[in-house]
Amino acid sequence: MEKFGTKCPHQLKGQINMINKKSTKILALFIVAFIWRSDVAHGNQRLKAYLSGKKSKFLTEGHPKAQGLKISFEYPEGWELAEGKRPNIIQQFKEKIEGRTASMCLLQVNELPWHVRLLNFFGFDLGIFLPSELRKLVPPEYQFIKGTPTEYEGEKGALLIFSGQVERAGMKVDIYFMQHIFLYSGKLIGLQCSVGDSAGNKNLVALFDEYAPLFQHMGNTIVIHNKWKKS
Repeated sequence: MEKFGTKCPHQLKGQINMINKKSTKILALFIVAFIWRSDVAHGNQRLKAYLSGKKSKFLTEGHPKAQGLKISFEYPEGWELAEGKRPNIIQQFKEKIEGRTASMCLLQVNELPWHVRLLNFFGFDLGIFLPSELRKLVPPEYQFIKGTPTEYEGEKGALLIFSGQVERAGMKVDIYFMQHIFLYSGKLIGLQCSVGDSAGNKNLVALFDEYAPLFQHMGNTIVIHNKWKKS
């Protein structure tokens, strides 16, 4: 299998960067408008409930934005679902406490340029998930915290952690993100989760650390059903 390494098409990295920039803004709008004053204990409680089986499964089958992909993952029981307002965002998943958003995830599918789809179809390693390249997938105005190359259902991908600050109506909010991202069938699939609070809140890092295992477990439940369907 040929490997492109750091010669990965600049257009693809730019597209991923722009996708991340747009999706983080969407998450930010919800957090700014509906932020709930959370605490670390709730992160622990959500993970324990999730691991005990209090979860639901979302399947993209038949969804017009899924572009024929049948992907599922498991999210915490009781989270609210809403249709994504952008063409590439299939679904929003929101944890509501006292009527306000405490954490949120977006599931998205993005069509790649035709030449990238062709390379991906024939199994070429585009090199975008090399450790040295992961920082380039995060918008420059956000702080890259960690990136780990990994696989989802045998497909190359990465787990990204980054943070940023947004402002709306005079209110500044700090947000921490965890993103599961991978390529399959010429498409870029992402599950991006986040928590946020007013700028300067010293508890936010600890809060994200508590939610991170939950977000990671959610990514581990991703199944690409197209790969396993009977011929």
